[in-house]
Amino acid sequence: MQLVTRTTKHFRHLLLLVFLAAVVATLVVQHGGVNSSITFGTGLGTGLAGGVFLLMTKRSELAPPLSTGMRLSLIALFGFVFFQLVPLPIGVIQQLVPARGELTDLLQSVMGRIQFAPLTISATATFEHATRLGMYLVVFLLVREIAWSHEASPAITILPLIGIAMLEAGAGISQYVLSSGSIPATGSYVNRNHFAG
Repeated sequence: MQLVTRTTKHFRHLLLLVFLAAVVATLVVQHGGVNSSITFGTGLGTGLAGGVFLLMTKRSELAPPLSTGMRLSLIALFGFVFFQLVPLPIGVIQQLVPARGELTDLLQSVMGRIQFAPLTISATATFEHATRLGMYLVVFLLVREIAWSHEASPAITILPLIGIAMLEAGAGISQYVLSSGSIPATGSYVNRNHFAG
């Protein structure tokens, strides 16, 4: 019975790893992860996969809780990002970020009196980056679960990344060879500097 349970658990983790690899591959192939709609869709899929994984996994099979330092660091990171979206009184903004306060003063000459404003200049872009950061956190936690459950071979979690990197390298080499070196290789990335790293 225990062998069947362990096999089912490993199959679930393998299925999750394949799904996460597909998400990362989709992000890489679709304009190097720059396209917002692709990022949002894959983030939503990753969140759903994490939820389904948690619903299907017994609490006793989960990895131990994160350390207090790690939890506080994650809370501080997300707190910092979301704090930028909170509308604050103009006086507070002028004290925290004088340049943003000056920008708000200039806007008041056009829009009338502004009493509250967020620290961020572009709330939409900040929220988009916050959701992307959330997706990264979910992937990190899911890969942590998989690595913890495969104590004998935790390196299995990096195999999808190595495979995706090899495919990107192959695409870049093909681009370079087929152009006879006249254009730089970029793989599927929009910016060739991303391909270099």
